Formats: sequence, C-alpha cells, structure tokens
Amino acid sequence: KGAGVYDFFLPLLAGGQANNNQLPFVDLRIFDRTGSSFEGNVHLGYRQVNLKEKKLYGIYTSFDRRKTDKGNYFNQVMLGGEYWQDKWFIGGNIYKPIGRTKRYLGESRIDSRVDNRIGKGIIVTNTNKYYEHSQAGIDAELGHAFTDNLTGYAGGYYFTADDTPTVLGPKLRFTYDYLPTGKNKKVLKIFDGLSFETGIQHDKPRGTSGYIGIKLKVGLSPHETANVSGFERHMIELVR
Repeated sequence: KGAGVYDFFLPLLAGGQANNNQLPFVDLRIFDRTGSSFEGNVHLGYRQVNLKEKKLYGIYTSFDRRKTDKGNYFNQVMLGGEYWQDKWFIGGNIYKPIGRTKRYLGESRIDSRVDNRIGKGIIVTNTNKYYEHSQAGIDAELGHAFTDNLTGYAGGYYFTADDTPTVLGPKLRFTYDYLPTGKNKKVLKIFDGLSFETGIQHDKPRGTSGYIGIKLKVGLSPHETANVSGFERHMIELVR
C-alpha cells in the first residue's frame, strides 16, 4: 500500500529577528493513504537552540482528525516534546482522543440449537455487536545522528482503550537527508532537499509492518539562499 504526506511548515519569526535562536512555528499536515482513509494534523510548536553548546529543545501540541478505512471520523489532541544534545535525540508524544471515541460498525446473529433434558430442543440466538474505537496512548524515541545526513531512531509505542486489544510494540527507523548548500543550489533545480526514510515496527494485533519513503522539500522563500545545515537544521525539521 502507498501513502502521500503533504506538509506545510511555517516559521512564525523571520530570520532577521534579533533573537533568532527561538522559533515558534505552525505545521500543517495531510496524510493520505491508498483507499478511503486519511488524516489531518494542525501543530503549534516552539523550538529553541544553543548552537555553541549544540542543544535544542522543542515542545508542540496538535489537533488531529482521522477518517478510518471504515468511513468513521475520530479526533484527538497530542502533546509532545523533543531534545537534541549534539548527536543524540530523545522525544515523545502523548495522545488523547476527544469527542466520540466509539463508532458502531454492525452486528451478527448466530442461531444455535440447545437440547433440554426431556429431549426437546430450543433455538438460542446470540447477537454480537461490533464497534471501532479510538485509543489513547504514548510513544517515544531515542535517536543518534551518525553523520549530518544519517540518523537512526529506536523506540516504542503503547495504545489502549476499553474493549480493545492493547497495541504495544517496538519501532526502528533510519533517515537520510540530502540538503545541498550554497547559493542557487537545488535538487533538479526545484527541490531544496531530498530525504529517504525506512522503518519497521511490530505489535501483536497488527503483526510486523515496514515502510520505505521519500520526502521532497520545496522552500517558499523568494530568495535563492542556502539551506539550513549542520546542527541548526533540526530547527526546521517536521514534527515527529
């Protein structure tokens, strides 16, 4: 199966601000999977960097709305944080469903014959009703930048709700970012950056799943300026 992610990252302070080691931002995202499901996220965040000590911390929150492949809509809010110390990263998110958290899917009827003690039989009908639930949970990752381009992340996730199996498991992913530097340098004269990502995860309800993806970055600045590179590039990375 395939999916497309469309993300608009908007800094709320211009680069010429006197205190440009701080960055409030808005991150708008649409995640469109093959089929009928999709998800939209609206993030509001803040990051601060100390380039001399190579430290960065960020906090963010979001409102998420998802349409499942069953055609149901669910909403949630998320609160997350991140911290970089030179080549090491740690971050995590808390997810809380809001509004209606359970949607009716349908029911099935099963008739069974039961014999009584005097040899006569009766028919018993059992009705099973089925629902789709949204789950609250958390996830977290520990990352290490092997180079300015290659970073690995290892972590896990935990989601649960009443009358549903718990979704708990590990995840592992790697990202490779190519950011051409220097004036007037772009990939194919269009893109400001090119990234590759691959990951794998496992939990009991869904089994093992993996993915391979490519990300193309297009800047909207009218000026032909160099990309943000080195440690400072984490200031404009997308929210995980």
